Amino acid sequence: MQETVGEKLGLQQQDPGVIPFDMDEEKLKSTGFLINSPVSFIYYNLSKKEKGARRAFRLQRDQEMIDRFNRVLGPTNLQQVTGLKDQALEDFMIFLNRELSCDYHCSELQLTRELLSIWEKYKELQETPE
Repeated sequence: MQETVGEKLGLQQQDPGVIPFDMDEEKLKSTGFLINSPVSFIYYNLSKKEKGARRAFRLQRDQEMIDRFNRVLGPTNLQQVTGLKDQALEDFMIFLNRELSCDYHCSELQLTRELLSIWEKYKELQETPE
């Protein structure tokens, strides 16, 4: 295994949970930052470039949760859970998207529970004559 330059120099690796100052929404919107550096406060909070950079950082940081969300609610998993195919599966996915209250921050268990409850509701609506 190759040694990185940082390892060769004996530098510690950065904790992946550390959020750089210029990407930390809470610190950038704090009163302390406004008082100590008003020009930077205005720039970081009004600049579209900086807002876009923070949005990209959040998405990259949350990618694992987004992948889990897509895996649980993806067509392959939905087909296995419901047994539906083709147009029936698409109709259920549309219904699911309207009824779903969880987002990618929910745990896999919460997503699965909500999926199953929405599936039961969908089956009841399909069985009920209109």
